[in-house]
Amino acid sequence: MTKREQEILGYIKDNPFVSQAEIAEKANITRSSVAVHITNLMKKGLLQGRAYVLSNNSYVVAIGAANIEILGIPEKKLSRNGNNDGLVRQTVGGICRNISENLKRLDVDVELISAFSDDHYGNLLMDSCKNFNISISSSLFVPNNKSGISVCVAEETEESHYMVTDTSIYERITPDYIMSRADVIRGAKAIVVDANLRQDTIEYIASAFSAPIFVDPVSVEKCKKLENVLGKIYAIKPNKAEAEVLTGMEIKKYKDLRLAASTLLDKGVKQLFISLGSGGVFYASEQSCGRVPSIVDTVINASGAGDAFLAGVVYAHLNRFNIKHAAQIGSAASKISLSSPETVNKDMSGDLVNSVLIKAF
Repeated sequence: MTKREQEILGYIKDNPFVSQAEIAEKANITRSSVAVHITNLMKKGLLQGRAYVLSNNSYVVAIGAANIEILGIPEKKLSRNGNNDGLVRQTVGGICRNISENLKRLDVDVELISAFSDDHYGNLLMDSCKNFNISISSSLFVPNNKSGISVCVAEETEESHYMVTDTSIYERITPDYIMSRADVIRGAKAIVVDANLRQDTIEYIASAFSAPIFVDPVSVEKCKKLENVLGKIYAIKPNKAEAEVLTGMEIKKYKDLRLAASTLLDKGVKQLFISLGSGGVFYASEQSCGRVPSIVDTVINASGAGDAFLAGVVYAHLNRFNIKHAAQIGSAASKISLSSPETVNKDMSGDLVNSVLIKAF
């Protein structure tokens, strides 16, 4: 931090609502110079958002998708050759955006690094982040581009759906761009990454930063981007199919889960959570492994359940809970998410998660 930045930060500490014009007068510099210094302070993680909120020492950085999600739910069993009556719902979503909102509702500060355009969907996404006090000051803004979008059609069970995504905007989040945000990322207590990012960007994040990295593999195809960085991942949350790709083995029985876990732990992963749908979650670390049964009783929208689970795992890590408790917290957060029509349940809170835990476990 330069002497001038220290000076400006001091003015803001004295009055977080001081205007740039007032700072310029106090520092005897131009207002445009003040704006540049404030931008640099925000990039370094020393200021967050509007009103120059001072950054605290405990926050999570989430790097990945923020996109609009369009969900189609048919009234009856899906017909592949005809029109299917049902409900079509549009929500703000994206894996890292959803995880960020869940963490904010669990009272964890988050810096979201994603890519936003200036189209209608981009404005909706940015407004949602502002409404939930999710800082996006380190995100990339790409005018005249398409914002990320996913279209999902569910079948009759929460575990079966078809999804098409357009995530081309995230190609703009390059290793060089991440390097430009290094000061913010270095200050994080944990880093969340989803595999919508470019492979070289994921590999750069894994090699450049020391904070524990939590990863959502996203899909069977996209999880292949993680093969070179498994040794640098702290925690990963694949489903069974993704775990099969990452290990190169078929998983049919419980003993296969244990063998798959051993394979990933041998590669360097510290914590593993394999989603088994209605079968619950299998967890594993060097210290212990086991299965947390499904506690789901109501499914309204399944699209954000995995994101809520990983947010719960990050929350557990920050509170130094063991891996079994982390799996239980993730399952409780997932249950809460499943009962909401939105990708993130507006009632999500630490108190509600604790209430679900007490009843379920």
